[in-house]
Amino acid sequence: MLLLVVGGSFAIGQAVGLSRADVQVASMSASHQAEQQRLMDINRQIMLIIQERLPAITTSTEQAAEKVERAADAAHGAIKAAKGAASKAGTAATKATAAAKSASTAVRKVEEALAPPVPAPPATVPEWLNTP
Repeated sequence: MLLLVVGGSFAIGQAVGLSRADVQVASMSASHQAEQQRLMDINRQIMLIIQERLPAITTSTEQAAEKVERAADAAHGAIKAAKGAASKAGTAATKATAAAKSASTAVRKVEEALAPPVPAPPATVPEWLNTP
């Protein structure tokens, strides 16, 4: 009889314990499903925001790329112009140097032409004219 009481108590305890475990598993499963549903809703909202804003982002990116391309073309043109200006400046410097040399030569020649003539040495006076 004791065996029957102990065995019955064990069987009832195990059944109650299993039902409690089942309740806990079911509760955890329900909370997991609720969390999963919440994350899926957030994901849908994010996807809608991306779909709304992506065309504007793409358009502004394309416009920025066009501006960069135009700026690169302008910079390329400026580089060519700077090279041309440097070449012209070099040529002008060469011509200015030649003009300075020519002007220096001309000034020297003018100075020589305008310089008073060197006075002739005094002539010797005959003795008979050299009277006091």
